[in-house]
Amino acid sequence: MKKFFVLFLILCFISLSYSIEKRSALATLTFYLGQVFFKSNDIGDFQPVQKGMTFYEGDVLKTQDDGKAEIFFYTGSKTRIANGTEIIFKSDEKTKSKSIFINVGQIWNQIRKGDKFDVESIHGVASVKGTEFDVANDDDGMELWVVEGLVNIKNDNGEILAEKNTQTRLRKGFSPNKIGVNRSDLPVWQNDFSAEALLTLSSPGQKQEGKPFKVNITLKDSKTDKLFTDEMLLSVKSLSRGLDIALAKDNEYTQSLEVNIVDGKAELWVKGQSGDYEINFTGRKITGQNLPVKIDPIPNQRTVELRFTGKDLKEHQIDLKYSLK
Repeated sequence: MKKFFVLFLILCFISLSYSIEKRSALATLTFYLGQVFFKSNDIGDFQPVQKGMTFYEGDVLKTQDDGKAEIFFYTGSKTRIANGTEIIFKSDEKTKSKSIFINVGQIWNQIRKGDKFDVESIHGVASVKGTEFDVANDDDGMELWVVEGLVNIKNDNGEILAEKNTQTRLRKGFSPNKIGVNRSDLPVWQNDFSAEALLTLSSPGQKQEGKPFKVNITLKDSKTDKLFTDEMLLSVKSLSRGLDIALAKDNEYTQSLEVNIVDGKAELWVKGQSGDYEINFTGRKITGQNLPVKIDPIPNQRTVELRFTGKDLKEHQIDLKYSLK
């Protein structure tokens, strides 16, 4: 019975590994501002993103009200994600197409010519082959603006072909409704994708278990390279248990807090157990950053090297080891 159970666990592990390997790598995160989170294969809890990370089929990406993100697909297409948006990455191996399912929020898409790309929601599907368009979705319906090219839009009640300078609305129980719009009426939020401040973090090279150490935080203006003078609220989170943070050395330590930076400089105190960790820093006007932290265990023994010249007139060495209490 025990052998059968072990064999069952091995088969489950192999099956899980195989399913993970079969997931298609679709896109990478090229830029983000504010708080942006992801969930791998729609399983577990949301975690902070990292610039350069890869997204696979089934992954979920979510921006908070202060967050924006840009993703680059390996086929050459690009998508920008607005504040308060949640999307799911999807693909179809048979048709070699990829899609974004938008639960809520707004996305802007620049699709490489010939790339098979869909945007889906509960209200309908937009299919393109090389174009630029914007999609907004909520519980009431989906709206789509075509900037360039053609987009095929359909739901259960009908199907239309939308050309540039048009706005199409999809509502439950109604066929798609298309109207012409002026160029000035097209969305422009996607153009505001630049960091106002640059974040620099520094801390001592060697850290010891249970001993607090300081992290220095500096914000510089991205245009002038001088200290950022505007007020900035920085969200800080330890990504693993065993490492805690505080605003002052003697304060209560916790896994997450907010640091208010007024004149471009601030400090943070960190304390933890031995191990490898990461601390996530995000702010509305900056690109997020993860700070790697390695904490060494408290040494329990020390070695003393003793050198002397013997009667044979040669140099000898003895290593003496003793325990620390």
